[in-house]
Amino acid sequence: PLKPMNRFVQAMRQQLSAPAKPGGRKYNDEFHYFESTVQHILEDREQLHKQVVESKPLVKWQLMTELLSGGPKNLSAIQPYMDTLNIRLHAQRFVVMSIEFDNKGQIASARDLKLYAYALCNVAEELMNAEGQGIACELDKGKCVVIMSFGDDEDRERHAIRAVAVADMLKEFVQEYLGRTISIGIGDAVEMLEEVPTSYKQSLEALRYKLVMGGNSIITREDISADPSPQFYKLFAMTDGIVASVKLPDADKMRGQVRKWFESFAEQGVPPELIMQLVVQCLMKTATAAAEIGVDTDGIFPEQYLVEMLNQYERLEQLEKFTVGALDSFIERIREKRGSRERNETIDKAKQYIQEHYMRSDMSLNLLAGEFHLSISHLSKLFKEQMECNFIDYLMEVRMNQAKELLAGTEDKIRDIAEQVGYSNVNSFVRIFKKMTGLTPTEFRERSKG
Repeated sequence: PLKPMNRFVQAMRQQLSAPAKPGGRKYNDEFHYFESTVQHILEDREQLHKQVVESKPLVKWQLMTELLSGGPKNLSAIQPYMDTLNIRLHAQRFVVMSIEFDNKGQIASARDLKLYAYALCNVAEELMNAEGQGIACELDKGKCVVIMSFGDDEDRERHAIRAVAVADMLKEFVQEYLGRTISIGIGDAVEMLEEVPTSYKQSLEALRYKLVMGGNSIITREDISADPSPQFYKLFAMTDGIVASVKLPDADKMRGQVRKWFESFAEQGVPPELIMQLVVQCLMKTATAAAEIGVDTDGIFPEQYLVEMLNQYERLEQLEKFTVGALDSFIERIREKRGSRERNETIDKAKQYIQEHYMRSDMSLNLLAGEFHLSISHLSKLFKEQMECNFIDYLMEVRMNQAKELLAGTEDKIRDIAEQVGYSNVNSFVRIFKKMTGLTPTEFRERSKG
């Protein structure tokens, strides 16, 4: 039993009796050299141990990715890695769970998310040891994967039930001790190690249903609708009513239709991919309808990145809020467009009325407002917005332009011209004419004929 120690002592003696290397470190005595050498050995061992410990997460991640990609066909191929990590898996009967934290955007930092994931994986492995054996690992940005294995001969249904039980305990732990919620997708139980990728893919599909079922959920394959194609046409047809309400535009009716639409998604368990497709088509149909009536749709949503934008939402309520917000933007622009057109038509008619009746001495904003059944303040506002001047300035411009034509083209008296353009007081006419042209009516006539 002392042979290893004897070999070590003999090696040390050889080192001590060997001549010192030129430039090498000198020691006061043999014991000092012995002590220093042992210290270096211990330090190297500690450094090596530290490197091994620090490399374990990477080794674990590599092992998990190998299992999920279907690389190893049996456990013997990965046994050295499992021994390094002190992980045990049964040779058959596996269930894969995909787990992610809800509302990750509310977690303060990437470091906090990583710590949460680390705690989750440790607890998952402890819980699995009570039901079977397994491995849990964070794959990316807080998304964790658990592989459970069972050593008994129970049927797949029983294994699936046990996996749900572990998932439920894990969910409760995270909520109670970490103050967060998680959603868990569970794949089907499979027999062989090479079938693990299939269960993993199913767990991811189940997890995507968090959009429909909401966060803090455990979702199995049984919760997923088998054949969504018959639903698609009915749900797609509902978009016609939504688009029609936007074009009216009727915001209240649109919101009610969207609410009913999203309730149908939840009640019928519509797959998330189909929901995304329906929302995209609804928004694109609305954009097309708005563009056809001359509405500028730029900036309401980025069409090229719309799908990526929608995929960031974790719950139906969030997606519904975005959809209603986008449709509200269309409605607002349609209202602006129609309001602008209505305002233009009103001003055009008002301008035409002034052109035909400028000679009336009682022409005023009150008269015009009464003629078009508008309030004085509203009509005054329209003039300022559309003509960039007020009513009286526009009326004076029309009258003075007509007066110029009469002064240059007729021999009518100044008093008569004043009356013809709506001024009963000739002095007022002369004063306004000079203010606007810089000349008196007489001076203007002389220059126009000279």
